[in-house]
Amino acid sequence: MARFWSMYAFHIRQYFKNSYFIWLVIISTLSLLMLKYLGAYSQGHFLSEKDVIISGVFGMWSSAVTSAGILHFQRGQGVLVYLINSPTSSLINLLALISAPATFGLLAYPLAYLAAGFLNTFHFVNFDIQSLLYILFLWISSLSITYLIAELFLLTKNAFVYEELLVTPVMILSGLFSINFASEDIMRVLGHLVPITYPVQLLTGNPHFSVVSFLSWLFILIVWFAAGCFIFRYLLIKIRIKGDVETM
Repeated sequence: MARFWSMYAFHIRQYFKNSYFIWLVIISTLSLLMLKYLGAYSQGHFLSEKDVIISGVFGMWSSAVTSAGILHFQRGQGVLVYLINSPTSSLINLLALISAPATFGLLAYPLAYLAAGFLNTFHFVNFDIQSLLYILFLWISSLSITYLIAELFLLTKNAFVYEELLVTPVMILSGLFSINFASEDIMRVLGHLVPITYPVQLLTGNPHFSVVSFLSWLFILIVWFAAGCFIFRYLLIKIRIKGDVETM
């Protein structure tokens, strides 16, 4: 376990050293916050807690989705082969690596909070403990998705192309943006199959917390984690036994 935390901290430090990931979080968060600000300013209002949360969610997810190409990137650098064939657990090695994007994306929330306070002429929004708990739910949900997509996209060499195709569609399914669809029922069902949907709904105030909804979310979350574990074992077979997936 100590090795996991050591590698986890190392990968997060690497993110802090890469200007691409820093600017990705800054631009994704502030661009949406500025749109919210223009709408609020036109009506003579300040930015609200909900505006800050929505901007933070989008900024965090924009960082988390870079996990789609992170294993492919490590393969290109010649590092993946050592992570897979390490004498220690290859699962721990990959989990530490894939967990970094979503964790780094948490910076979007303090960034949105401070920027909103500045735009509101130093009237800062109030964050309660409940909102922080829901952000934790969202982070855990993001991890379950990033584990799965990182492993799946290792099967293709075009992972970087598909990263951007995940950002907005998942946010739409989660209900973060109010968009009217011809088939609302289908979109609602698909949205509930995405783990981040329930935390996003809690953060935006619709619906309120309930035990049934929480247990339903927990079940979906476990399914995604289990699917990620299954894909990981499948990848190891294709890498170590069949040799169908290159690690270099």
